[in-house]
Amino acid sequence: MPCFFDDDGGETAVTERVDRAENLAAEAGETNLKALAAALQDVLAIVSHDMRTPLAVIHTTTSMLLNPKYQLSEAQKREQHERIKRNSELLNRMISDVVDMAKLRAGKLSIDPQPIIIDELLREAVTAHESAAREKGLGLTYEPATESMRAQADRARLLQLFQNLIGNSVKFCKAGDSIRVGSHIRGNQAFIEIADTGPGIAADDLPHIFDPNFSARQKHRKTGIGLGLYISKGIVDAHGGQILCDSQPDAGTRFSIALPLAT
Repeated sequence: MPCFFDDDGGETAVTERVDRAENLAAEAGETNLKALAAALQDVLAIVSHDMRTPLAVIHTTTSMLLNPKYQLSEAQKREQHERIKRNSELLNRMISDVVDMAKLRAGKLSIDPQPIIIDELLREAVTAHESAAREKGLGLTYEPATESMRAQADRARLLQLFQNLIGNSVKFCKAGDSIRVGSHIRGNQAFIEIADTGPGIAADDLPHIFDPNFSARQKHRKTGIGLGLYISKGIVDAHGGQILCDSQPDAGTRFSIALPLAT
């Protein structure tokens, strides 16, 4: 190792600082390797468990359609085609979630800030879920801010965030429940609330709902791999915002999001 002398001839002190820097770099590398190994374990668990179900459905349904011994009517064939489509879409969402999870674990979730109007994205996300909410007998309302909420943000990522949260409410609520999406401006921040009257989340689960691959509503879960809230928090963090959750069992859930406005 090269020797460096300071003004007082302190070779030992400088050498110690170099050694300490090298040790810190080695520790950082070890930490990154551990994070990579943990992410890989998560991916393997998801691939070996959650993704097998839609793949199995696609495989068995396709095999039945191709087998001449099954004499299906046109209506039955259409039903099976729709079944394949639903499960392929589910599989695609799972793959997207796994990719986003890996990026978050590596600290590489990229965003492309552009001038946007948050109100428009909220309305688009609400509109996208109106049909599903109506079919389940849910009330879905949007109360926009009185002023336009302009921000420098990634349009696709924020739309993904809003659709994740509204989609969760639609998924877990039952007929007769209601979902309210509201927004307002306070200072230089946009505040968004997505509240429902659904099953709620247990107090012991609340601290963990943003953990990767954790589904606090496991007993109610029907599809997905439990990464939606983890990814949602990652999107909010990447925009310099904050996301909080208030919930009680059988009393509903409310997500509150704060995002910086354009200056």
